[in-house]
Amino acid sequence: MVKLVAMFNLPPGTDEAEFEKYFVRKHARDAAKIPGLRRYLIGKVVGSPAGTPAWYRVNELWFDSVKAALKAFNSPEAVAATNDLMPRVKDFTPVFVKDVEIKIPAPPKKAKSSKSKGGKRK
Repeated sequence: MVKLVAMFNLPPGTDEAEFEKYFVRKHARDAAKIPGLRRYLIGKVVGSPAGTPAWYRVNELWFDSVKAALKAFNSPEAVAATNDLMPRVKDFTPVFVKDVEIKIPAPPKKAKSSKSKGGKRK
């Protein structure tokens, strides 16, 4: 699996509440119809450890492969959804990402202390 991560900002003066209504009610529903789409996550950036976030939204569109994604983005559904979104955003940056999971071992369990049961030490 591969995901296309699409990041963008809003142009100055954009009414965020109106954009959110459009994005969730129209664009996300249209994008969900893209053929070959396996998973779709829309994310609104809520902060950054560095201060001001670089992006307003970061979204993930998952496909079987880069080839499948490129084919999907030439579909009428993808073209229509993209053409409708582009005039409403700025700094649109799409990148393909292939995740590699790093398994983090569980912390070792604490050993139970052995207490003597009623016996006295000499």
